[in-house]
Amino acid sequence: MLMLLVGFLQPVFPARYERFVYGIGNTIGTFGLTFLFIRFEKKSLRDYGLVWEAGTLFRFFKGLLYGGLIFAGLLALLMAAEGIRISLSPNWRVDALFWYLPIIPLALFEEVAFRSYPFIQLNKKFSFLITQLIVALAFALYHISMGWDITVSLLGPGIWALVFGLGAAWSKGIALPTGLHVALNLAQTIVGMREESGAIWMLKDDPAAALLPANTVGMIGQVAVGVVALLLTIKYKDRLK
Repeated sequence: MLMLLVGFLQPVFPARYERFVYGIGNTIGTFGLTFLFIRFEKKSLRDYGLVWEAGTLFRFFKGLLYGGLIFAGLLALLMAAEGIRISLSPNWRVDALFWYLPIIPLALFEEVAFRSYPFIQLNKKFSFLITQLIVALAFALYHISMGWDITVSLLGPGIWALVFGLGAAWSKGIALPTGLHVALNLAQTIVGMREESGAIWMLKDDPAAALLPANTVGMIGQVAVGVVALLLTIKYKDRLK
């Protein structure tokens, strides 16, 4: 319902600001709805890790670092085993930096929606592993509802939801997983995996250098991230409860 309301507002603004409107509008709306649920329980935003603290910015940048390192590892795997080569995009312009900004509210909206109140409430009723799986499935289904391919949604957002969930549980808030989320989406944009218009570098296949068929390595890398996230979820299930 909230996304539909924001969708009605989008035509009021220029088309190029659509992602700003969608991200900021849904962040404000989701935060407001979450606040109402929390007040209904006679709890505070602090009880759900939704307040700005001295370490909030530090945890956000820590998430950026971790997310960047994970993505760099996956990219290195693609280059080594699938023959992917990187080259500078001839079409990139400095003003594209401005259009990276919507990535922040878009990631924040999804973290508030999936890794704050609902995540904590589920974790009170179920084991951490079950909570992780429920939220990961919901996150994948949300992307499917947005028109994403089912396989891509399950092996992309579905797997990364496990990583974001670990970050949320470990840090007791959404600053760190928001940083992870922003890093992933930003890195994909920078190398043209999401849209070529904002890419600084472009990825090109070099079949002669490939050790495995196209798309195989990327799928293996994604599954590996999911397996590691599940193993960490199981290992630290009591500590992160």
